[in-house]
Amino acid sequence: SMVSKTELVAKIAKETGESQAVVKTIVEAFWKEIRTSVEAGEEVRLIGYGKFFKKHSDARKGINPSTKEPIDIPASDRLAFKSALKF
Repeated sequence: SMVSKTELVAKIAKETGESQAVVKTIVEAFWKEIRTSVEAGEEVRLIGYGKFFKKHSDARKGINPSTKEPIDIPASDRLAFKSALKF
């Protein structure tokens, strides 16, 4: 199963006693700051949890699964996370 942002906010609000509005603002600010830092080329480390970083994918050839035609996939950067948690 999956937990949505709304459910996560509700759980954190219940755990902390804060309102869902306050928790939502904090969660959104948290992700905005991570994205801004990673876009600027910084690595964000959360000791004991993992790190967020920019992952680069080079341009490559691919195949359109619907038409089986070859396509060019452009180079791109994306937000990546490497977990330090073990279960």
